[in-house]
Amino acid sequence: MRSQSHLVRRGAVYYYRARVPSDLVAAVGKKEVKRSLQTSDHRQAKLLAKEVALQVARDFDAIRRQLPPKVDAGRNTARRSISGDEFKFLLGTMQAKTLRADEELRVEGLRAIPFGAPLQERREVLAQAIRLGDTEEIRPALDDWLVSHGFEVDPESDHYRRLAYEFAKASASALDAKLRREAGEVVDNPEFPREVPASLRPATEAAGNAPPTLRTVMDRWVKERTPPARTVDEYRRFLDLFDEVNGPSIPVAKITKAHVVAFKDRLVDDGLQAATVQKRLAAIKTLLNFAESNDLAPSNVARTVNVVGARVKKKARLPFRDEDLRRLFASPVFAAGDRPVGGGGEAAYWLPVLALFTGARQEELAQLAVADVRDEDGIHYLVITDEGDGKVKTASSRRSVPLHRDVLSLGFLDYVKARKKDGIA
Repeated sequence: MRSQSHLVRRGAVYYYRARVPSDLVAAVGKKEVKRSLQTSDHRQAKLLAKEVALQVARDFDAIRRQLPPKVDAGRNTARRSISGDEFKFLLGTMQAKTLRADEELRVEGLRAIPFGAPLQERREVLAQAIRLGDTEEIRPALDDWLVSHGFEVDPESDHYRRLAYEFAKASASALDAKLRREAGEVVDNPEFPREVPASLRPATEAAGNAPPTLRTVMDRWVKERTPPARTVDEYRRFLDLFDEVNGPSIPVAKITKAHVVAFKDRLVDDGLQAATVQKRLAAIKTLLNFAESNDLAPSNVARTVNVVGARVKKKARLPFRDEDLRRLFASPVFAAGDRPVGGGGEAAYWLPVLALFTGARQEELAQLAVADVRDEDGIHYLVITDEGDGKVKTASSRRSVPLHRDVLSLGFLDYVKARKKDGIA
């Protein structure tokens, strides 16, 4: 998360500053929020900024839930009841979205802040609802959720009480999965429900003549390109947010550059790093490009939308100084014969030695096989090639590198013979 870029200093104290998302400016009443971090220490301020960023994001979400829902043009009145199939579909979608969003936070490293206690407190509320049928504390969340999907159910009805109980069970199930992740367990994301009830589809789609949306474009793209399941999962999450920002079911031919820019601004407002924002934009560009190529949209309106700073320059590798080399070769690996478990055994010793005396790239040395150590007329040398499993950076990188006599005197050939004796090719 890009917390440090939101830091500003006023006097001796650091503040967290963030732009208000464009769809919330009217409700918040300003374009920017500031929170005092109550510290003058920059390192501590960066850590605190992560916590504040999460709280600000939650505040924005809470405000967004209070806004009038975006209603599909074909369904402009709230429904007073919800069928079992509809409720099951929406609950399944909620669970899938919740756990994918939770995983996204963990992937971004935002779960470094312990969330165990708040999650446990929430779980106790849900346990009370499930154990005693006391759903009073979860009703605000249920009401917001129902309204967001176009339903307004009488809270005094038996129908509502059944919905509240099932909502508590589904929320508890998702929360239990989060808690297991919090304990370090592997918890896979549930699949999204496959069949959308006809009553929940836009009116044009239910009639069978719906224009293609990004989601239908994605279905065709997946069928044709067969991308990895992880990519499909990521694209679905990105489309969830795209729909949240711009409204669901926009015909792909009517998506404008403004829609894509609004999506980008939301990602930036959420504090994601530039490269991460660019990755999500690339997904939208890929789908729109596919739509354009297949005459589903007149053009790829996202083609020129980018985020500043998305290109990350590689840091130049500085040469080792003499004191650096002395420190390296005085380490326990060389001085005491230690072989760290994660150091690749004898590779921990020989790779630095070979790098010092050959000047080869670390990737070139790490891929060497026993057969790549050769002898011609008494001259021992390494063959760096892209044959077999080998890789080289450029064609000119294919070469033979003579072995220095100091490498030989250290016993490198004995090591190679031992590897060959062990059956290593």
